[in-house]
Amino acid sequence: MATGAYALAVRDEAAYREFKYTAFWLLPSASGESGRITVGIRSTETQPQLFDLEITLHGQPFAIFRSLTIAPGETWAREIPVPVLATPQKADARLYRPEDNRLYRSVSTLVPRI
Repeated sequence: MATGAYALAVRDEAAYREFKYTAFWLLPSASGESGRITVGIRSTETQPQLFDLEITLHGQPFAIFRSLTIAPGETWAREIPVPVLATPQKADARLYRPEDNRLYRSVSTLVPRI
């Protein structure tokens, strides 16, 4: 009986896979203040992750953060000032893994206007 219960527990443990991921966001300022966007990364991976982050406004390079190391459970976030225009602007953020320089995540937002 105990052997059967142990085998069942081992089988259930092997079938259980914890979901590990990296969250990535780009939002207008949380304070609602125009001229600011917030970019963030949160890791629930099992190992530290290394990323490069590029932000563009209307397709033009705006900000670059290289070699960001995000530990498991860590959140990296920055509020970034951006020009305030009378017309809407689109901001895009791209997250890359430097080891292969392939796009890992991509997000976008509209920049609050005047």
